[in-house]
Formats: sequence, C-alpha cells, structure tokens
Amino acid sequence: MNPFIANAEIWDPSQTEFDFILRGSAGIAVACALVGLIVFLARHWEHRHTAQLTLAALFWGLIAVATILYAIVTQLALSKENYLEMMSGYGDGRPPETAVPWFIWISLGAAYLVLLNWTVLER
Repeated sequence: MNPFIANAEIWDPSQTEFDFILRGSAGIAVACALVGLIVFLARHWEHRHTAQLTLAALFWGLIAVATILYAIVTQLALSKENYLEMMSGYGDGRPPETAVPWFIWISLGAAYLVLLNWTVLER
C-alpha cells in the first residue's frame, strides 16, 4: 500500500516566494547593470545617438527582465506540480522539464552585442 495516495500535503509557498524574490532580484540587477553599461558608455563618450541608444537599451532591459521573470515563474510552477504529483503518488520520479526561453535569450544576447557594438564603434 502506498502511504502517499491519501496524503493531503499543502504546498509551502514561503520557500517559493523567497526563491522567486531571490532569482528575480538577481535577474533584474544583471539586466539593469547591462543597460547601465550601454547608457554610461554612450554618455561618457558623448555618442551622437545617445538618446536612441538609451531608449534601445531600456527597451532591451524591459524585454530581458520580462523573460527572466516568466522563466522563473514557469519553472516554479513546474516544480510545484512535480512535487504535488510525487506526494499524491502519481509522479514518475523524473525532474520537471525546464521552461527556459533559450531562443529569446539568444536573440537578446545578439541584440545586446549589436547595441554594444553601436556604442563602441561609432563614438
């Protein structure tokens, strides 16, 4: 007899919230630092397209933060679902699938390199 079938475990959100806050804050900090680097270099070297670079960098940062938070929320939801399946006895023991938007992040990395190239080469 499986003791987990009739178990009514409740998902503890305190650890989930802390994990979300920690990962989300780290993602936002990294995105802000990368945006700040573009803005600082454009202003420091008195780039002739400083306003356009600042706007493009801020837009890039917003998209980066949104995709980071989306990936964190999705991963936490998949972990919760896997945990509840394991506790109910219907889980298969495999770790949850990752929900990382690799294509978007690779595209964002390429866009950042274009912004950095535009900032550095056209001063």
